[in-house]
Amino acid sequence: LRQLRTDYVDVLMLQWPPGSFDSEVIPVADVLGTMHELKEKGMIRAVGVSNFSDQQLHLALEYSSIDLVQLPFNLFWRSAETYLLPFCRDRGIPVVAYAPLAQGLLSGKFGPDHEFLPWDDDIRRRNKLFSIPSNFSRAQIALGRLRALAAEVQLSLPQLCLSWALHRLPNSPVRYVSDIWKAQPPRIIVGASQPWQVRENADAKDVVVDAVVLEEMDHISRLVTDHLDPEDELMWRFSRTRPRAL
Repeated sequence: LRQLRTDYVDVLMLQWPPGSFDSEVIPVADVLGTMHELKEKGMIRAVGVSNFSDQQLHLALEYSSIDLVQLPFNLFWRSAETYLLPFCRDRGIPVVAYAPLAQGLLSGKFGPDHEFLPWDDDIRRRNKLFSIPSNFSRAQIALGRLRALAAEVQLSLPQLCLSWALHRLPNSPVRYVSDIWKAQPPRIIVGASQPWQVRENADAKDVVVDAVVLEEMDHISRLVTDHLDPEDELMWRFSRTRPRAL
């Protein structure tokens, strides 16, 4: 904290469960217990976890309150809707979604003929939406229909897809003073490489999409998601995998 020149950290995030990618398996009681102690001492204000399965989240809550859950969520990757999103909504745990454009796939940047070079270390080579040919082919069919829909409602493809994600995610309750709570709109983390992309993505928060359009987007997305394992919560296919339990 002295190095950061602050008295506290707003959020301390456990990015992956202990033991992921063959890392040292540290008991979750030790990891979350320590984070809870730091919060009790006022050194951090919130405890967050990322990429946790439903079982792992249940276990984590035995050792600390969880103030924030971060997870992948987009039109083509919706496994969080099965359990994690309802669980967090019912318990008032704020959610932050990352990869809302499926690492650029939903931006339309990657066409049907795209191939990653053998020496390219792009993480998208491990993304199951890119690396499994049948998934990628179905995604291209869905993208064609999404492009037409975006043109119809006069939005860019990314704006349409981001507005869908914001609509599907639950509001986050935030405590301001004592027992006074106020709902905050959903939060998503969006990547960008150009200033105009930042502006375009930011404008998506103000987009109002008709319920009929949202329903059509749900239908289109299932061209991809109906062929995925509904219990597979990890969007990447790594050579080393995270543990199923902590």
